[in-house]
Amino acid sequence: TCDAPTGSSKDLLFNLELDPGDYQVKVTALGMDYTSQLGVGKAEGKPSLYEVDLNNDGVNEIRMENDSVQVTLLTTGARVIEYIVKSRDDNVFGKLWPDKPVDDKRPFRERGYYYYGGFEDFLGQASMETHQVYHAEILQGEGDFVRVRMWTDYYGNRLEKTFTLYGNSPLLELRYALKFKNPEANIIAPDPLLELGMEHWTEDVFTVPGEDSLEEYRMKPERYYGRIFFQKEGWNAGYDTKEDITFLGAFPVTEPLFMHMWMNHPVNKDAHLYYVEFQPWVPIYQKSTMYFSYYIWGAGGHWEDGVSALRKRNLISTRSL
Repeated sequence: TCDAPTGSSKDLLFNLELDPGDYQVKVTALGMDYTSQLGVGKAEGKPSLYEVDLNNDGVNEIRMENDSVQVTLLTTGARVIEYIVKSRDDNVFGKLWPDKPVDDKRPFRERGYYYYGGFEDFLGQASMETHQVYHAEILQGEGDFVRVRMWTDYYGNRLEKTFTLYGNSPLLELRYALKFKNPEANIIAPDPLLELGMEHWTEDVFTVPGEDSLEEYRMKPERYYGRIFFQKEGWNAGYDTKEDITFLGAFPVTEPLFMHMWMNHPVNKDAHLYYVEFQPWVPIYQKSTMYFSYYIWGAGGHWEDGVSALRKRNLISTRSL
C-alpha cells in the first residue's frame, strides 16, 4: 500500500519471485485496474558486460555480449549503436557514428535531425535528446543476465532507460521510465534505424500486423515514403531475403497511438542515407512515472521464427479490434 499527497506521486517497486512461465499481472489503484503480460524464462547462459572506448574520445562505450549477439551502448543519447548478430556477422542497425554527417557544420545544423545510427528515440525532434550525454550505471555485470541503466534530465523532465541482455537468446530488453512535467513533451517513439545485411535495399522485406492482415513493404530506390499503421499485434519485422537475417521489435500494442514507418532516401536534407524506421508513437503521461518496454530480437533465419520465439516468451501482445 502507498499514500501520496494530492498533486504528487510515489513509485512502488515490485520484485516478483516467479517460476518460469507466462503470467498476467494485475495492478489496482484508485478504483482502476491494469493488467499486463509477463514472461518469465529459465535462468541460463552467462553473458558478459565490459566498458571500452571505441573511438578514443575518453568516454567509454558499454558492451553487452552473449553467444548470439554483441550489443554496444552509447551514453550519448542512450543509444544501442550496434546490435551484431554473430551468426551473420551483421549489425542490423545502420550506423554512421563515430563519423559525423558531411554537413555537420552547416548553419543551424542543431535544429535538424542528426544521424548517429543505431536504436534511438524520437523525442521532440529536432532535437531534444540527440546529443545529450546520459549518466550510466551497471546494475548487474555477471550472472544469467547483464543490465545497465542510463538516465538524464531534460529541463526538469527525467528520462531513464534500462537495458537487459539475457544469457540464452538474442533478446535485448529496453525499459523506459519517464517522469515528465512539460505538456509539450508529449510523445516518445522508440526508433530502430534499420539496415539489414550489407545495405538497405529492395531485397529487404518489412512486415507489420495490420488490423486485417499482414502488410509487407520494400524500399523504393527512387524516393522516400512513409506509412501509419494501427496494429493488431505489438511487433514489426524486417527480413533480408538474400542474407537471411531478421530484425524484430516488440512492444505492448495497446500503448502506442500508432506505428509510423519511414523509408529514408539520401535526398533527405538531414540524413543522406538509405535506411528504414519503425516508430511506435507512445503518449507521455505527465506528473507521474510512466513505463514502457521495447524488445529487440535479431537472428539468422526467417522473421516468422523470431515471432514464434517471442510468442513463446509471452512478449507478443494482441489488441481486440
